[in-house]
Amino acid sequence: MARSPTWCREDVTGEYQIKRDAAGEEYLEVAGRGVALLHDPLLNKGTAFTAEEREVFGLSGFLPVHVATGSPFPDVVLGEKRFVVGQGNNAFIFHGVGLGTLAMGASGVTDGMFTAAANRLFELIPRDRLQQRCVYPPYATLREISKEVAIAVGEAAVRDGVAHRRSRAEIAAAVEAKMWIPRYLPYRPAW
Repeated sequence: MARSPTWCREDVTGEYQIKRDAAGEEYLEVAGRGVALLHDPLLNKGTAFTAEEREVFGLSGFLPVHVATGSPFPDVVLGEKRFVVGQGNNAFIFHGVGLGTLAMGASGVTDGMFTAAANRLFELIPRDRLQQRCVYPPYATLREISKEVAIAVGEAAVRDGVAHRRSRAEIAAAVEAKMWIPRYLPYRPAW
């Protein structure tokens, strides 16, 4: 059952409490700062802390400044610094995990397969994107990324014993054979 905001309020006691500002908007008044704030699971918003909250609560340097969203957004420019906003939805991992699992005929999906997918994805992030604090490759490379992630997943499936042993070349060929190629025939009227 999903937790509603009302349910959460029952647990909000002690060093923090819900209040309303002059406009009637709810906010959480928090006494903790720095690492102590990050160690409280009810308060740790991870990368969802705003820049102002990071400054006020002494969190600068404790949290990554990398940004990714589920939808494409333009780059953000602050002063003379450009921040690339990566599109970080599940497509970069799940396409490759599914493709690699199917291509290998794996009997299951292991934690090792997901770990291999995440590690391979990280290896495929261009250095210039990392320097711009972007944690995903360009979305336009999704097809190639999915293929590479699927190959890594296939290798992990073999290592984890959920797929029959194959060489890397055989895994790559099996992945390529399963990839869908969008090819549309021209339409003609039936009349």
